[in-house]
Amino acid sequence: MPEETTEYAEVFANPDGTVTRRESFDPQRVRRGDAWVPIDLTMVARPDGTIGPKAAIVDVRVADGGEGELPATARNTPILVHNANQDDICDLTLGPSLRGQRADGVAAERGDKVLPHEQKMVNESGDRNGCFTCKAGQSGYRDGHWTGDHNPPNRLAPNGPWTLYPHCKDCSRRQGGIVNGLRQDWYK
Repeated sequence: MPEETTEYAEVFANPDGTVTRRESFDPQRVRRGDAWVPIDLTMVARPDGTIGPKAAIVDVRVADGGEGELPATARNTPILVHNANQDDICDLTLGPSLRGQRADGVAAERGDKVLPHEQKMVNESGDRNGCFTCKAGQSGYRDGHWTGDHNPPNRLAPNGPWTLYPHCKDCSRRQGGIVNGLRQDWYK
């Protein structure tokens, strides 16, 4: 019953005449024209020269930094991003950019937390390469651990898959603010 499908629910007519409604707490799909497509935060280059996710709840676009361009928009509204350049905005919300940045990532098993063996690998990567966004050589935490940053953010891609990258304390907080803003429609 496609007419009853939403970002959060699907409704099916069963052969016995009953109806099944499958719901989720987090969005699972987005509307593209007349169809629903699964959320896909894979970054792609677009014909207008911006980069952004294939299919996301909020249409985020990051410009290449040309003269007069806004660094980032969500639903065609400029996003206020403090202390972040175009690459940072992309990296903080959707993982390493398409511009050749390299980072050691760790496949995450869960979206709600970083498991101990994953944290160990994230720490090793952070100690070796620094923060994958700002390149800081220190994590900013007293004990020296690195934040295992889920990319794409688990709040934007609740079903994964995720890759963990080492984030310093400052970049982790900046990403949290950006993701919360996107989830709460501050950029409508």
